[in-house]
Amino acid sequence: MSISQSDDQRQNEQPRHPTDDLFGSFDNFTTLSLDEDPIPRLRQMQERCPIGWSEQQGGNWVLTHYEDIWNVERNTAVFSSAQGVSMPWHGMAPLPPIEVDPPLHTVYRSALVKHFSPAAMAKQEPHAREVVSGLIDAFIEDGHADLATQLTMPLPAIVNTPVLGIPVEDRDNFQAWGAALLSSAGQDLEAIGSCMGYFAEMYHEVRREPRDDDMPTILTRIEIDGAPMDQTQFILSMIMIMVGGLDTTTNSGALMFDYLAKHPDQRRQLIEDPDLIPSAVEELLRHLTPLPALFRTTTQATTLHGREIAEGEKVQLCYMAANHDPAEFPDPETVDLTRAPNRHLSFGVGVHRCLGAALARMELKVLLEESLPRLGDYELVEPIARYASITRGVTNLKVRFTPGKRRGAAGSA
Repeated sequence: MSISQSDDQRQNEQPRHPTDDLFGSFDNFTTLSLDEDPIPRLRQMQERCPIGWSEQQGGNWVLTHYEDIWNVERNTAVFSSAQGVSMPWHGMAPLPPIEVDPPLHTVYRSALVKHFSPAAMAKQEPHAREVVSGLIDAFIEDGHADLATQLTMPLPAIVNTPVLGIPVEDRDNFQAWGAALLSSAGQDLEAIGSCMGYFAEMYHEVRREPRDDDMPTILTRIEIDGAPMDQTQFILSMIMIMVGGLDTTTNSGALMFDYLAKHPDQRRQLIEDPDLIPSAVEELLRHLTPLPALFRTTTQATTLHGREIAEGEKVQLCYMAANHDPAEFPDPETVDLTRAPNRHLSFGVGVHRCLGAALARMELKVLLEESLPRLGDYELVEPIARYASITRGVTNLKVRFTPGKRRGAAGSA
């Protein structure tokens, strides 16, 4: 007697998410952060299919087309941030404001947005310029430096801590905590414990003695469901704002220096015409995409490009692929420092668009304006050193250059 499977049995054995190796083995945590150039693979995926299933990080749908990601970002009712936007999941409760949806998200953002406006950041620019100049002074006479550890890492830590209401003397701790949380996906319990303990103490200090309209004080005044923000909500909010303000700007600057080292003609172009730097920052953010992907979770079953996405499934918004989509960016692999329009998605779009975008733009503009003329002939000593993270993490960027003179008091004539 022969044994045969029923149609139902055979159907049950079919993979629920048909895919191929190109999508199935795609791991955002390593591919996008560690590969020197992920773009060829992303273009293959984009050309193969606008959406595919990755088996990595517990499984997720990967979106590669600009228009799809633009639309998903703006549809918070179906594509929710409340179940986490990073993969691997950091293991903590949702981090507001990025991991909450409207209407609660609106409560957070409306309280904070004016403190990150372009006008507010313009007031911080002279301080940022002094910081960059001072950091360069510390190594300009040496003729060599690690532009990651000596420049792009300390810059946002020094500039952002006053904006965030954090004492300047604590900045080194925050730089270390931010990098640890992103690179370990929240598995570094020591870093998490230290960071949460610090903010718990800050919460009680600010509740006892409110400050003059600084970030921690503003957060404690936010009302959620008719009650003031509690300690846990405060801690999680400060962690999110801290991480968003430190690591991503650090890596953006390092990646830009790495790119310009490899393209000296464009570097000279920016030195000779510094008015190009603001548009160059936008184009390099598009091309390099320092935060290459975030995630959403579906709140109901939906369909994209004929693929059925079940309720509760993860959807990856691959910003790096979208930023190289020829449907939005003509000749996307060419870095055009004058590109306009340039609607890149490196800061996201919609209600969850990066709260600190104006701060990051200001710091990166000042970084290039102050650094390029003084380090004009710098070249790489060794390849850039990366670490696996939800961002394109950089640990070291060692260069050599013609020694110069300090500008500070110690080096003045």
